[in-house]
Amino acid sequence: MKSRSAKSGVTRRQAFASAGTAAAAVVAAATSAPRAGAAEPAGRAAALREIARRVQQTPFVDTHEHLVEEASRTHWKPSGRLPCNDWALLFTHYLDSDLKVAGMSARDYSRFVAPDTSSADKWRLLEPHWPAVKHTGYGRAVRLAIERLYGIADLNASTIPRLAEAYAERVKPGFYEKILRDEAGLESCQVNSLEAVFMETAHPGC
Repeated sequence: MKSRSAKSGVTRRQAFASAGTAAAAVVAAATSAPRAGAAEPAGRAAALREIARRVQQTPFVDTHEHLVEEASRTHWKPSGRLPCNDWALLFTHYLDSDLKVAGMSARDYSRFVAPDTSSADKWRLLEPHWPAVKHTGYGRAVRLAIERLYGIADLNASTIPRLAEAYAERVKPGFYEKILRDEAGLESCQVNSLEAVFMETAHPGC
């Protein structure tokens, strides 16, 4: 049922749409690049930095995740959800679909996530397809994680050994809380467990 203002005859949906359009226009005006030859508005860069800083400092609630228990990572055993326990795991789940669309065969993907495939061989399997997926939404998420969690800005043959080492160093008791709360800024995380039905987590505070 639509709610309509008795005075104006405008529905709530229309009012919210108008407000959203106006807000978007204000944000666009504040964040759009200046016209060619025009001077950048005074304080614009500082204002954008301040907005970014405040957003980064704002805790939030993650309402839908499929995280496995931390113990499944620190005491890893091969499984369908955790085929390996190295940096290749970052490229599973959603990004695996992008890789397959980009041309990675099912056989090569299986080798890529196999626990006994070396890091160098994993990179050789990934390298031909990485340029095609690195700018997708899922690829961007992996790039941000690699940069912010492991300090690696560019993924290539020379940085893979560092990524492999940094990834292994992270996986130890307590790393969920450090990443989720301290680095991602999560206040709480609602996990829809795929390990068991109505599963109680060992880390309710994360």
